[in-house]
Order: sequence, then structure tokens, then C-alpha cells
Amino acid sequence: MRCREAWLPDTFGYASQLPQILRLAGIEYFFTQKLSWNNISVFPYSTFNWIGLDGSQVLSHMTPVDSYNSQADVDELVKGTTKHKNLEVTDQALLLFGNGDGGGGSTSLMLEKIDRLQSAAALNSEIPPVTVAKASDFFDQVRETTEGGATLPSWRGELYFELHRGKGNRKMETTLRDAEYFATLASLHDSKFRYPWGELGDIWRDALLNQFHDVLPGTSIKMVVDDALEIYGQRLPQAEKLLESALSSLLPVSKAMNGFTPDSADTVILVDPLRLARQQVIEIGTHVADAVDALYQTLPGDRILALAQTNDAGIGSLVRPQAVSSPSATTSGDKHVLTNTHFQLTIEGGRLTSLIDLGLQRELILEGPRAKTGGLMLYEDLPLAYDAWDAEIYHLDCATTINFDSVEVTANGPLRASLTGRAQFGDSEVFVTQRSWLRVDVHADWHETHKFLKFALPVDIHAPNATFGTQYGLIERPTHRNTKPDQAKFEVCAHMITDLSEAGYGIALSSAHKYGYSVEGNTMQLSMLRSATAPDPEQDRGEHDFSFAVMPHMGRMLESGVYGDALRFTNDVYARMAPAEHLGNLGKTSISVTGPQAKGILVDNVKRGEDDQKLGTRSVILRMFEGQGGRATGTLRISGLRPVSLSWVNILEEDMTDEPEVLWELNEGVIEVDLKLRGFELKTLRIVVE
Repeated sequence: MRCREAWLPDTFGYASQLPQILRLAGIEYFFTQKLSWNNISVFPYSTFNWIGLDGSQVLSHMTPVDSYNSQADVDELVKGTTKHKNLEVTDQALLLFGNGDGGGGSTSLMLEKIDRLQSAAALNSEIPPVTVAKASDFFDQVRETTEGGATLPSWRGELYFELHRGKGNRKMETTLRDAEYFATLASLHDSKFRYPWGELGDIWRDALLNQFHDVLPGTSIKMVVDDALEIYGQRLPQAEKLLESALSSLLPVSKAMNGFTPDSADTVILVDPLRLARQQVIEIGTHVADAVDALYQTLPGDRILALAQTNDAGIGSLVRPQAVSSPSATTSGDKHVLTNTHFQLTIEGGRLTSLIDLGLQRELILEGPRAKTGGLMLYEDLPLAYDAWDAEIYHLDCATTINFDSVEVTANGPLRASLTGRAQFGDSEVFVTQRSWLRVDVHADWHETHKFLKFALPVDIHAPNATFGTQYGLIERPTHRNTKPDQAKFEVCAHMITDLSEAGYGIALSSAHKYGYSVEGNTMQLSMLRSATAPDPEQDRGEHDFSFAVMPHMGRMLESGVYGDALRFTNDVYARMAPAEHLGNLGKTSISVTGPQAKGILVDNVKRGEDDQKLGTRSVILRMFEGQGGRATGTLRISGLRPVSLSWVNILEEDMTDEPEVLWELNEGVIEVDLKLRGFELKTLRIVVE
């Protein structure tokens, strides 16, 4: 059985890439009713074409009855016609009858009422005709009577829900992605290694269970929260074990660095599953520093920092550069200054008062809406109806500026300099550490009630729109609040990054584990912690550790390379100890995308084919996307594989009949694939190998 419609009546908004993802899964139709709950503006359509970021579209319907718990009463039927917003095109609507939310579904009384209403409608023109049918039949008829949807209005971009605005989940996703990648390489080059289809499938199913719309945003009762944490506690170590097994196969004489005492001939091998060239500071064990020649820095608690470097194949090592410009942290009375090669940050009076681009001698902090300086802001958080679900717009008018009670130098070169500020308020205590490349580490012992903690940064950047990361793409939002829809979107659910740029310069905020961003005027904010009391009276109470980064950059976002910097910040490398110059099977396969117009193409996932076991085949699945919103061309280069065939497939890994054949050749043992992607397009390539 194949489903042709996406049925999501109660999810808290719908991402702008969902139409493309649905079409790539063979789904033509989409249903919801959730936007009828909007509390500021009214969604204008009942039946419409929903067009995603890349131009894909699905025929969509939002029942004018505004419910998925209808009791099959006559007034609900009448509402389905009188509240229908597209009667000029179609007079059909869906009535979802039954007791939802686990209430048992339809009852015999409801079915009897529908039967009677059918009879009454034949005699009374004021009662709309009603029939029981499949949702797909409804959509088929709408498509037939609207010239395939051509006469319907269109809505472009996300379906933003204005009411329910919302580490384990992200950690689980990245660990599974990395385990799939390294296990794929291991299964191709080690005949003794078995790709763990079954184990990965079991873990993915539990990870997706925890992505249910009342679990992921924290809007469940405490019992559900406890269950979710138990699942993460069980499944994450299993995923990490699969990852370790794959890395041990690829580097058979290597060991994970934790607790392993290296030989004098050993070196550190770094592997990056996203294959990003990078140079960054990482933390290692003291036993490694005793054996490997590199540039180190010692921190309190026997922690050792080293400088790591990887190439665009995702392989690297610890390095000792020829020249190093050391960052520094100084304090003088109430003034605390953090300086590196590019920037100087000042904390004074418990607030971030200055951030200077040293190359341009440009001050980047400027008083803005709701924030005069940078730092923590604490808001009163008292929603009208749905406590854990909602953040109301009026909470923005109920802010308290939180100053650091104390600031101290906690690191001072040669690799890292840090200032740590301590803020105590109510029953909570927050430590915020600013590092020399503008990384911010937060440790919070949180015990507030009906409070909302955010980080604010007013910047000297002025633009009418800000850019936010989303699934497989970027969206823009106005920085003003001119209209009701603008006002309603005061909080943006974003992935990884938000950026505010003007011609020639910009600033980005990036975080792996926080998803609530906002930009009003020139003030950028990151939502950090809330403390509702229902349905879980202990929501978020306890200790939290998370990080984010402030990333000033030359040029606008797309031309600056800051998107790649955000990927590096939010995705770690893995470090192994192995004999020098020994890469085992790791270096046998490399994956890269080259070409002057290929900057926006990212190979996001590499895995084995889902049907390999059943069909007895060996296939590799590569999922890629264009992430900057423009046409992209380039060459996908893959070494170390002996291909039998290449084909474009959908996200279910089925051949796509409407896609042209893959243009590829084998050049000196390297597979070279011609790539052409439209803006924000998602494509999946299957390579069958010997």
C-alpha cells in the first residue's frame, strides 16, 4: 500500500522544504488544520497549492471546520461551507469526525448522524451534502475540478504556526549520520565488516519516535520526558558503538583516544564525516600530548588543547604551525578584554559593551531594540492558554537585563583565551565563557518558573531582512514588525545559523542545539531556556551545557563562507591514535564536489542501500542538496569504488522516471558525475558497485 497524502493535522508549523520532500516520497497531497489556531493573523486559504523553497508543490487543504475532533454535527457541516475561503474555485471540504488525541476515533453515533445528514441534505438545500470517503478521493476530485490545481491560489514557503513556538535529538542524528557514513566505507573495503542495517534501523525508529511533535519541543508530561531521556540514554551508546566499530574497521590498528596510552610511534589521525577542510582547536588527553609533537595548551583540570587541521577529504592531524598569533585575555578592574588576531571583545559593567573588527577598526555593537548591550536577558513568560507550547508576543515587553556578577580569565593562550562571566538570579546560576574566536560556552543551573532566558546582541548592521537556516536550505524574514504576519513571526525556528548582513559585512549566530532565533531591527537574539509548569511542572529544571558562536564576516552571508564555518562549528571531528602514516582503509574512498559553480552543493548523507540485503546487491546512496538558493553545477568525484551503474532515485531509493540519466564517466579509477541542481534542490544518487 502506498500513501499519496501527508496527513499532519497537529504539527506546530511546516518547514518550507516539506513539499519537495513529500514529492520525492511519491506524496502528492497535504492536509493540516493547525494554522486555524493562529492567534495573530488568519491564514488566507482553505484549498491551495503549497510551493516549497525549490519550487516543488503539493495540493493542500486546511479544513474550514478548523478541527480534527468533529462530532459530525450539522453546524460543523455548515461551517465547512460558510468558512471556506476558496468557494470561488471549489466548494468541497474535509470533515474530520471522531474523538482524536487518543480518544478512540469515530463512534456509532457519529456514523448514524452522518447517515441522517445525508438524507436530510437531499431534502434541505441549507444542509451541505456529505459523504464518507477516503481523503485521496477528495484530493483527486479537487485536482480534477481545478485543472490540476491551476485555478487554486498558491502559498510559497513555510506554513508558519503562530501559537506553539518551540541535545539529545541533534546528537543522535549526527551520530547516526556519521555511523552510516563510516560503516558504508568499512563495508566496501573490509570483507569481514557487516553493515549494521538492523541495528541502525532500530535506533532510527526510536530516534524518530522522539521526534513526535509533543516530545521534541518539550510539550509532554514528565513521564514522556523520562521515557525520551531513557531512549536517548540507551540508543546513543549503541549508535556510538556502531560508529566505533566502523572506525576500527577503517583504521584497524587505531584506538579511540580516550583512555588509550599511545606508543611513541603513534600519531593522531583526525576524520571528518562532512569532509570539510578546517583548522581548529580540539581537546585531547594528557597521554596523547606526551607522545605526539604538536602545539598544545594546558587548562585547569588536566585538560589539554591542541591545534587540529583536516583537508577537504576529511582527513587530518594535529599540527604545529610555523607562526602563531596567540589570543589573550586581560582584566583591569571592571573592564575585561578578549583579543585575537581579528577581533577584540570587551565586557564592562557585566555586559558585552564592545566588539571591534581589528582589521577594519569597526565597532560592531550598537544599541538596538530591546537591548542596549550584549548579554543575557530574562523575560517573564506567562502564556494565555498553553503553557509549555506557547511564547506570546507580549513577553518581549517584560525583560530584565542580567549582568555578570563576576568575570575572570580562565584561559590565556597560546591556542585559546577565555573570559568566564558568572550571573546569579532567582534560584539559578549561569556561567558564560567567551572564547577567543567568539565561541560562547554556557553552563546553566536553571531553576526558574515562567521565565525565558535569551542571549541578545545588538549589532551595527542594518538590513530589511535576516537569513535563517532551515532543513536543506535558507529562509529570509523581515527585521521589522510592520504587519500582523511580521509581528507574529517574532520567533524563528531555525537550524544551525541566523545571519544579518548589509552590503560588505555581516554577523551570524550559530548553534547546534538551540533552535529559537530572532532578529528585530539590529538586535539578534538566541533563545536558551524556558520554564513552563504544564504539562511538566519540572520542565528544563537542572543543569544544561550548550554552545553557540558569534561569527562576524566580510561580505553578505552567501559570499562570505560563514555557512561553512557554521557547519564546522556544529559538526565535530573524530580523533584516533594510530601508527604514523597508517590510514588503513580510510583513504581508499574519497568524496568531493568540485567546480567554480559548485560552492552551494553539499553531500549530506552517505549510506548503504536499504534493499541491498533483500536484493543481494552492493549499493551506495549519496544524498546531496544545493543550500544557497541558486543554480549550481559541478562534478561529484568519488574514488575507490568499482561502479556497475548509477541512477537518480527518490528518498525511498526508487528509480525516478522523470529524471534524465546520470551523466558520468570513470576517469583513472575516479567516478566523475555531472551535477546540475536548482536552488535548494535535494537529489539522491544510487551507485551499484561490484
